[in-house]
Amino acid sequence: VTRQKIRYEQRKRSLQNFDTDFLILINAQTKNLLLEFMAFIAYSGLALRTCQNMKSNLVTFLTWNYNYNDNRNFRLITKKQGEEFFLYIKNMGSGYNRAKILQSDIASFADFIQYVVGKNEYHNNGKKNPWYNYVHEWRQVDIQQQPEESEYKKPNVSTFSEERLDGLKFYLMMTH
Repeated sequence: VTRQKIRYEQRKRSLQNFDTDFLILINAQTKNLLLEFMAFIAYSGLALRTCQNMKSNLVTFLTWNYNYNDNRNFRLITKKQGEEFFLYIKNMGSGYNRAKILQSDIASFADFIQYVVGKNEYHNNGKKNPWYNYVHEWRQVDIQQQPEESEYKKPNVSTFSEERLDGLKFYLMMTH
């Protein structure tokens, strides 16, 4: 057994380790998909921290689904219900960037279902695959917020005072 394989198995165990109460509460089919997805991303090239953040964001969404959306099967969650989730997130004080990250992680989960789980019409045991031909719209869901702009109306702007700029100019003149 190689070190890389051991490392991937440790990542998989870490990502599939959920609070038992959470797993009992969520829809059974969604739970199974979530565990499959965690195993799938454990073997991806994503950083472990990125995978853990995705896991946390999916737990946030599925907890909302349990508490406020009748614990619906993921396949049956409508675009309107997705918008209700993002309105809930906004009302809880989360900003635009957080909402976009949540949307991206939910869409990645849906992509996994659409392109991996729903790929074949029948399972290996001959049963019809309920996810076959599943198409999601999570990337088109309105996240109920607009991008925030910096105080200078430009994203990612760094500004320096005149005094600081003069100091930097002097430093560059002295070193070159």
